[in-house]
Amino acid sequence: MGQSHESAAIDVRLATAPPFAGDLAVSYLGAREVAGVEYVDPGGAYHRTLNLSGGPGIVSMTPSGEGVSVRLVLSDRGDLTSALDRCHRLFDLGADSVAIDAHLGDHPPLGDLVRARPGLRSPGAVDGAEMLVRAIVGQQVSVAGARTVLGVLAERHGEDLPAAIAAHWPGPSRPRTFPRPARLAELNPQDLPMPRARGRALVSAMGEVSKGGLRLDPGDDPTEAAERMQTIAGIGPWTASYVALRAFGDADVFLASDLAVRRSLAKLEQPASGPEVVTLAQRWSPWRSYALHHLWLAS
Repeated sequence: MGQSHESAAIDVRLATAPPFAGDLAVSYLGAREVAGVEYVDPGGAYHRTLNLSGGPGIVSMTPSGEGVSVRLVLSDRGDLTSALDRCHRLFDLGADSVAIDAHLGDHPPLGDLVRARPGLRSPGAVDGAEMLVRAIVGQQVSVAGARTVLGVLAERHGEDLPAAIAAHWPGPSRPRTFPRPARLAELNPQDLPMPRARGRALVSAMGEVSKGGLRLDPGDDPTEAAERMQTIAGIGPWTASYVALRAFGDADVFLASDLAVRRSLAKLEQPASGPEVVTLAQRWSPWRSYALHHLWLAS
């Protein structure tokens, strides 16, 4: 599709069934903000750049009440539906919070956590390949450490926005799109700001994505994607599960080995390691992804 570089903003309201803890979704995304790609402003709005088929765009999302107010600036208005779908997934607007909260609230030790944060959502992703990059970079490093590395990748390998689009960017850093898989697949792992093995995993994974061997779009098969990911050296169950959680919106993911999860369970005087954790979490199925977010917030 050709780029027309239209710069007029489009305003849309996306609704969701209450309760809706939209502010907590923004907090989660803001804690993982990549400079130039994302920005959470002091008013609580979340802004980010998008790679779309018709060219780059910017989306700004402000949760309030029973939904999210969305402002889009697109290179091609033909990308509107795709962009809105991404916003919907990112804020998990299709979740049935009443059913989720009722189920988790009846299963100790989550009850008090759930009642304290009704409507907690499980944020998704605007792009599956981006989420795989984030998951690989985030292996065995802090959230802050991963943000720094991702910011370097975006600065070096992301793309500038057209001036008419970039003029709408409110953040302090120069806006960039997140690096495309084909670009990352071309890199030498030695040049990446991460351990060599992790760099090789990232480059190999992006090669698979760019060739079509690994498909991470919402309509693709998540089981097949998980199996394919784990054939790549350096990608194991934690990474594949995190991608399922975010890119595929799997509502029943539980990361039993996650350090923050273990810390929360210990604080709640629950088993924090071993098979007992898996047994405990099984009570929270089919909504273990939401239990995971409650435990992360309590850590």
